[in-house]
Amino acid sequence: MTKITFFANKRQDDGFRTGIDIDGETIWHHFVPGSEDADPALLWWVDVSCEGDLPSDPDGVRQWMREHADLIRKYVNQAAGDIDPVGFDVELRPFRREYLSGNVRIVVVASAVRRLEAREMGVVLQDLSNRWVELLQELEQPSEV
Repeated sequence: MTKITFFANKRQDDGFRTGIDIDGETIWHHFVPGSEDADPALLWWVDVSCEGDLPSDPDGVRQWMREHADLIRKYVNQAAGDIDPVGFDVELRPFRREYLSGNVRIVVVASAVRRLEAREMGVVLQDLSNRWVELLQELEQPSEV
């Protein structure tokens, strides 16, 4: 069983990072730097995990996420609706919703550092859903070290 996780996070310096992990290993990523005063502390993060009989090669994973964009976007929007308009308690635990489609389990998890950001997570999820295909297209494979 393969677990694919699309992740997005926003930093204190407005840097924005997205990527895809397969079973915990980053295979695609993209980073948009923030202000010149670098501060890597996170304001919020989102994980959209898909688990099941899924591809395990980088190109196959991104293609699968494109082909199932409508399904994934539907669940991300549903999670966004569950957060809006009041947000969630950041001190308790991350916001989490789990969905099942056929033999694939899709889990949307979101967290924020402060209550103010937590109140905006519904909007963040809607934006990720709206930009899903664009965000997938921006991803690049990490360079070898």
